[in-house]
Parts: sequence; C-alpha cells; structure tokens
Amino acid sequence: MIAALRLIRRDFPNRRVRCLTDSQLLVEQLRGAAAVRAEPIRPLSQPARELSGQFPPAAFELVRIPRDLNRLADALAGEALGGRQALLRRAGVGREGIGR
Repeated sequence: MIAALRLIRRDFPNRRVRCLTDSQLLVEQLRGAAAVRAEPIRPLSQPARELSGQFPPAAFELVRIPRDLNRLADALAGEALGGRQALLRRAGVGREGIGR
C-alpha cells in the first residue's frame, strides 16, 4: 500500500484513490482505531498513515471487502504466483531466487 500511494502521489497527483482490502485490522489501524501490535508492521504503520493523510478526505477511500467475497481475487493471485513459481522452476531458479 505504501508503494502504491507513493506512486499515485508522484505519477497521478490530484486523483481519487480507493484502496480495497480484506483486512479489517488494516482498516482500523490506518484509521487509528486499533493499535499496531505486530512488531514487523510497526515501522510501516506511520508512513502508511502519513501517506493516506496527504490525500484530501474526499479523495481517499479505504474499503474493506469481506473475506468471503474476496475468493476470486485470492484464486487469481494464487494462480499468478503458481505460474511464476513454475517459470522459475523451469529456469532452474530455487526458492531463494523468488522475490528478487
């Protein structure tokens, strides 16, 4: 989300933004209604809140999609990741090469 908001601010200024997530916790944390307790997420929380705060309220929307309605997106993401892993296996790249 941080990378996406930075890209939008840089390349598409003055655009409306709608972030969709299936994480109720993420929505509550970004709105300041829930504490960020997970240590790995703490350093990301403040930059995400600051970036989202740089958009006028009418131009930024954070929407929670109920998990059960997100099955198709999960299936498509799994298919895309599976395809990437298959390509890496064919190229002889091990798991250590994934994500590079």
